[in-house]
Amino acid sequence: MVFTGSLGVLIALSQNPPRPKSDPPVLTALWERYRPRPRRPQPHLATINQPLPDEIATVGTALQRLGDRLTILEAQFGLPPSTATLETRLTALEDAAQDTEGINLTALPAKLPGRRFYLTLPTALIFDDSFQITPQGERILNVVSKDLQQYEGETIRIAAHIAHNQNPATNQELAYQLAQKTATYLQQGGAARWVVVGYGSEQNPDAPATLQRLEIAVD
Repeated sequence: MVFTGSLGVLIALSQNPPRPKSDPPVLTALWERYRPRPRRPQPHLATINQPLPDEIATVGTALQRLGDRLTILEAQFGLPPSTATLETRLTALEDAAQDTEGINLTALPAKLPGRRFYLTLPTALIFDDSFQITPQGERILNVVSKDLQQYEGETIRIAAHIAHNQNPATNQELAYQLAQKTATYLQQGGAARWVVVGYGSEQNPDAPATLQRLEIAVD
């Protein structure tokens, strides 16, 4: 009976042999610990070549410049300055570009030479009924002043065209005064030589509103 019991133990051990717990080989453990890991993709901001605050300031300046250009275009098409989004303002300009009179406003023959700079603005956007510069006129002229600063020391010519009264001579004097007021306001932005001219013609109810305009030019 003793022999039979021992045999049973041996059979059981042979069927379910104990499996000793062992650690992985040393080289395998070292490889798992020190193997190169795939590099994580760098965030997009890492490609910025200047400090983040400077980058933000650069973008802000670009947006301000774009807003200034839109202000000038709005004025040329007879639209008041807008505080809407840039996309909305661009849409309004596209609509204005479909208007024949708006297109003619930018295509008027220049009375002044302006090979380096030439700008036409409706006087109604700059002056009120008393011929004083309005707040929106100041905003427009402030933008124009920024553009003119690059011509410091040059001769800047300003002409006003008026057909407000029946007397052309009276209109010419009024036009000269408006041109002078415009020059005086713009002179705050820098040093230049200013020439002002007034053009007057007889009032004509059928004449387009583009007869009432300012021209600003640099040869």
